[in-house]
Amino acid sequence: MAKNPLMLDVLKKYQLRIDVFQVKADTIMNNIFEKYPELLEFRKKYAQMRMDARTAEDKGHCKSEYDNLYQQYESSLNKCLEKENVSASDLEYQPLCTLCNDTGYVGNVHKRYCTCVIAEAAQNMLEGSNINDHETIENFNLELFDDSTMENGNLTQKKQMEKLLNYMTSWTKSFPNCDRQQLLISGGVGLGKSYCLNSLAYEVIKQGFSAMMITSFAINEAAFDEIKKSDSGALNMMRSVDLLLIDDLGSEQVLNNITCPTLFNVLNERVRRSRHTIISTNLSAEEIEERYGSRVFSRLIDKNRTMILPLMGKDIRSKV
Repeated sequence: MAKNPLMLDVLKKYQLRIDVFQVKADTIMNNIFEKYPELLEFRKKYAQMRMDARTAEDKGHCKSEYDNLYQQYESSLNKCLEKENVSASDLEYQPLCTLCNDTGYVGNVHKRYCTCVIAEAAQNMLEGSNINDHETIENFNLELFDDSTMENGNLTQKKQMEKLLNYMTSWTKSFPNCDRQQLLISGGVGLGKSYCLNSLAYEVIKQGFSAMMITSFAINEAAFDEIKKSDSGALNMMRSVDLLLIDDLGSEQVLNNITCPTLFNVLNERVRRSRHTIISTNLSAEEIEERYGSRVFSRLIDKNRTMILPLMGKDIRSKV
C-alpha cells in the first residue's frame, strides 16, 4: 500500500494517542504493584505458567491451570483497584474508531486505510489549501446555465455543463486510474472553470489523495523562492502532489527565463511521475503555444494524456 504523507500524519496522531494512554495505564499499574507486591508475584507466576504451557506435552492441563490462576489474578487485581478507587476502564484503551481500533487500517489479508483516516486526512488537506467544501459536484447547480441552443448549434450551455459534470464525476470516482491523467478546461470568463477545479480537487481529497490548487501566479512566486531563498518547497509540492490544479493559466506575467522553464519543469516532472494535473485557461491552443512555446504546449496538448474540455456560452456570474 502506497505511503501517503497525509495518511501517515493521521496514523502518527493515532499512535501518539495510544502511546499516551499506555504510559498512563503503565503508571497506574506500577503504583498498584508497588503497593501490592503480592499482586505482582501473582502476575509473574501466571506469565511464567503461560510460557511453560507452550512447551508442555499436556497442553490442555496446563491451559486449565493457567486459566484458573489468571482468574485469581483478575479477582485480586479488581479488589486492589477498588481499594485505590481506580476504574478498570482506566486500564482499557477506548478507541475513537471501532472499525480499526485506532490502528488506522482495516482488512486482514489486504490491509487498507480505514475510513476514519481518510476522512481526517481529507479534512486536514482542505484546511491547509485553497480548496473549499461548498463548490462541489454535489452542489453543482445546472439551472444557472442557459438552456437555449448555443451559436454552434450543437447543444445548449446547460447540456454542455451536464456532460462535463458527468465526466467529472466519472473521472474523480476512477482516480487515479482515470482515462486521462491531465485535463485542460478552456473557455472565456464566467463559465465555471474555477468551480470545476475546486469540485475535482474536493472529490479527490475526499478519497484520501493529496491535491494542491494554485493560481498561475504561484508558479512565478515558487520560482523566485527557489532562486532567491533557496526554498524549493512549493515547487517540490507542485511536482509531487497527487493532483495539481492550476487555475487561470495565462493571467500571469510571462517572465523571461522564469515562467516557461518553470512551468515546463513542473509539467514534465509530473508526466515522469505519472501524476495528475488539471488546468483551466482562457487561452486557445494557438495562444498557449505562442505564449509558452512548443515544449510547454506539447505537455499541455498531449492527446494521449490530456482530455481537452472546452466551455462555451454566457457568463453566469451575474446569476450566482
